[in-house]
Amino acid sequence: MALYCAGATVPALPPVSTPAHGAALNITVQSYMDALNFGLTADRRAVPDVARLGDYLVEATDELKRAVVPG
Repeated sequence: MALYCAGATVPALPPVSTPAHGAALNITVQSYMDALNFGLTADRRAVPDVARLGDYLVEATDELKRAVVPG
């Protein structure tokens, strides 16, 4: 269902979080308006290829969708 702020529809809720002290990677998953969104926050020295991890996450969710949703 849609959320509202001061009478206006909230179009999206970006999944952003702060990693705990000492954590190299934080993955936040949030659902809103029939969408499942992932947010990746990383220490670039510890996880220099966080964009690649995001690409793998997209591939994995596409694979899961193909396995579950008849097409």
